[in-house]
Amino acid sequence: MGRMKSVHDDTGFPTADEAERAFYRAFANLSLGEMGRVWAADGIACIHPGGPLLTGREAVLESWARILGSGTSPDLRYETVLIQASGDLSTHMVRETLGSATERGAVVVQAVNVYRRLPGGWRMVLHHATPPRTRQIHGKTVSTPPGMIQ
Repeated sequence: MGRMKSVHDDTGFPTADEAERAFYRAFANLSLGEMGRVWAADGIACIHPGGPLLTGREAVLESWARILGSGTSPDLRYETVLIQASGDLSTHMVRETLGSATERGAVVVQAVNVYRRLPGGWRMVLHHATPPRTRQIHGKTVSTPPGMIQ
């Protein structure tokens, strides 16, 4: 993929929670413009499930451009499981569900989202998503062995 123009405005969000809602809204709406507004200008990193560590605004937004460019809006739900905040950092542990819970193809992902309060407001600085070590198969919880992604 060629170099992507990285437009950034300094207007963040009043709270980390609002930044998180904007992140998932951008994901659900397949909006790269909205996604770009959520992320900080620098000092950012992202790891998608099974993917490499991406650092810097250009690499992170290029990865989201590929994901959001699918043209099919995901059936996305998220649940914030735990928030730990101190000073200018807020860490959110989240459970993401892509697809219908009744469909066999639903995917559950655990994620850690970190937000930093910057002079213009709260912005995302880290998104790390990974499959959980347990999963539901036919209504039963099954453990995934360490090191195995299924």
